Amino acid sequence: MIIVKVINNNLVISENDDKQEVILMGKGLGYQKKIGDVVDDSTIEKKIR
Repeated sequence: MIIVKVINNNLVISENDDKQEVILMGKGLGYQKKIGDVVDDSTIEKKIR
């Protein structure tokens, strides 16, 4: 999943393979991330569609 917007260190909005926006939560998920970075699936704790 590709990051669309970083909300804070633990919350990002990303785009899944179907081009749908998804809110991802996880400890340190957005830390030092930028738009366009790929999210590591092992750091995702909760996914909201």
